[in-house]
Amino acid sequence: QHHHKSRTSSLSSAVPVVSFYATSVPPPAPPVLAPLPPALQPEGAGPAQADAQRRVEVLHRLSQLLAERPVWSQQMLAAQLPGAQLEPALAVLCYKFKTGPWRTLHIRRGYDPRADPGAR
Repeated sequence: QHHHKSRTSSLSSAVPVVSFYATSVPPPAPPVLAPLPPALQPEGAGPAQADAQRRVEVLHRLSQLLAERPVWSQQMLAAQLPGAQLEPALAVLCYKFKTGPWRTLHIRRGYDPRADPGAR
């Protein structure tokens, strides 16, 4: 498990992991802009543009889900966004605790479940 952790921490797209005993959590992510509607997308967009558009759509949908509910399991997110490449969006919008009751869950940046009695 230790070699796995060091490998993922070197990736820039890794979700930040915070100590359960840290006094603060990562600040809120900047607002996510809605994806362009198909009518406004450039004509003849190639695979790279289509891929970028898909990433924006996943980012936007994930930000909506996190606005509705600040803490999600990987399984619940996968069910909401089937087939989506979630990791890049999760790295932008979420963090995880290393230990404690929320350790396996994705938490919206800026939200601290320890400070919210409703999160227990």
